[in-house]
Amino acid sequence: AHGPFDVVFCVGDFFGENEEILNPYIEGKVEFPIPMYFISSHLPTHISEQLKESKQLCKNVSFLGSCGLSDVQGLKVAFYVEVASDEGEFSTSFATSNVKSVQP
Repeated sequence: AHGPFDVVFCVGDFFGENEEILNPYIEGKVEFPIPMYFISSHLPTHISEQLKESKQLCKNVSFLGSCGLSDVQGLKVAFYVEVASDEGEFSTSFATSNVKSVQP
């Protein structure tokens, strides 16, 4: 059996190619049933503007950021988003400042 779950972490391309699929959630017409936290290297412009004021995209959906530490429901979470090049290749090294930002 799966669940029940206390929280969901979404990593990867959260918005995908069809960011409009989230509009019913952002408009408050539909709600996620449990808290969801996401990290992303790409934020659509209108979403990026919204997240400057609050890290909450909509009810139960929050943006952690691209790199850092956060307490999520009593769980200490470290996160780091690695960005692919235009060719789809990922770097094999990490920026020292980013690594330091996720150290306790």
